[in-house]
Amino acid sequence: EGIEWSPVQFFDNLVVCKLIEGARPPGVLAFADEETIMPKGTDESLLSKLEARLSGHGHFRVEKAAGGALRGDFTIVHYAGEVSYSCRGLLEKNRDTLFRDLVELCAQSSCPLIRELLPPAATKSPRAAGGGGQGARPATA
Repeated sequence: EGIEWSPVQFFDNLVVCKLIEGARPPGVLAFADEETIMPKGTDESLLSKLEARLSGHGHFRVEKAAGGALRGDFTIVHYAGEVSYSCRGLLEKNRDTLFRDLVELCAQSSCPLIRELLPPAATKSPRAAGGGGQGARPATA
């Protein structure tokens, strides 16, 4: 049809997907999950861990202030360009816990499928359920 165009070169984005979602070696989300369950885990400790473990990755960098201090942001180079992410509030968002009342309501549902998804053991506190108590992870969405 005579339309002029020029091909665009894209790289295989799998390396970026593994950087974000990887389990072995761990990626950004694995480190966020790990830091979420740490009793003293903070957004700052997550950022420090990301810098220590991922700074050698060609598609990852931690943003620093002029004096070399961590700013609270990291950047991932995606296929479409650089995208910056803020660590502020990231661990709280990652917890994504369900409200206990909602879990209990679902466990008492008249729908068998809903009851099976959230059995009564999931609605009890970790200590009452025979779990480890402190440090046990709550039900998540």
